[in-house]
Amino acid sequence: TNELVYAFNDRLSTLSPQERKIEEQLTGIKFEPHGLLNDPHIRTFYKPIDHMLRDWQHTVVGGGVANTEMARVIAALGDHGIPLTMLQDWLQKFVLPRQYGKVDPRWLTKKRLGKKSLSLQSFAGVMLNIVPIVATFMSEVVEPAGHPLSEHLQCLWRLHLIIGILKLGPEEAMPRVERLRCLIREHAELFTKLYPGHVKPKFHHLFHIVDNMIFLGALLSCFVCERKHRFTKKAALHVFRSIDNTVVKEMLSRQCEAIRHGGESLFKKQFLSRPKTLNFAGTILHRASTACLPCGSVSEGDLVWSRSGDSVVVGRVLGFWQHHDSQHISVQLSGYSRVDESINRFDTSVCRPG
Repeated sequence: TNELVYAFNDRLSTLSPQERKIEEQLTGIKFEPHGLLNDPHIRTFYKPIDHMLRDWQHTVVGGGVANTEMARVIAALGDHGIPLTMLQDWLQKFVLPRQYGKVDPRWLTKKRLGKKSLSLQSFAGVMLNIVPIVATFMSEVVEPAGHPLSEHLQCLWRLHLIIGILKLGPEEAMPRVERLRCLIREHAELFTKLYPGHVKPKFHHLFHIVDNMIFLGALLSCFVCERKHRFTKKAALHVFRSIDNTVVKEMLSRQCEAIRHGGESLFKKQFLSRPKTLNFAGTILHRASTACLPCGSVSEGDLVWSRSGDSVVVGRVLGFWQHHDSQHISVQLSGYSRVDESINRFDTSVCRPG
């Protein structure tokens, strides 16, 4: 409770430095005499439990639950005669959307797992690719029931679904709050059964993601701010003097230019990237090879999957079109034909325009 946190903090203030160190470890609270918890005015409104917001990026994929679970899954596969090299070969069979770059077999190496395979050291963005790919590998090599690794598959697949909901963003994830809560509970039951010695504090924080969503009315994460780092690094690439001043001015200048050149795109959820204007007998259309959509940046050549009711369309993107006085964006596809009644297998040799 909020009261208990303040009580722990006040008790720490009465202890000697040596006693305090032990008590800090037991309570999980670091005593700071000039911190928020010791400010009389802030105490009148600050509630350390109610106002604690958990970030799903670092809780799940930034040295979090997924990193730990991936290490344990790889160890379990090794125990059943499935080496890491087989997983690396499977990894390289996948082609990612252009915005995510290329699959790198070095994502899964013994060095990244460490000597004890306690956690897979990886960037959060990379983990978003690794989890679904390894989950599909498990679904192919593990029988649905009776296989020694079937529960490992069930646990990993639930983690894959959890991340899938979280990736929907601050608004789209909200209608799935109860589904998310159920998945987190089911995942936790399997995780504690399979990997009892690997439950960490972030595993506990995962339960509170749903609480924070309900409290705020939106799902927040650190991805929004941290993905700006790559733009900062790009601006600083060839700066050798007064780096802080120069980089800040360069980034401000680039943002102003983006706003000036059709850059209301900075404030739109979807827009064409660097479109070309075409005039067809007086009808003005804009065409682009890349578009920013609610699902992210999609480019020419990317494979897309779309579902509306019982209708499923799978195809490769040929381009994007938009009428000059409309906000609607149309995608031009080379559609593939379904192999059978399954919605997972399509024939790429048979294409139809769409």
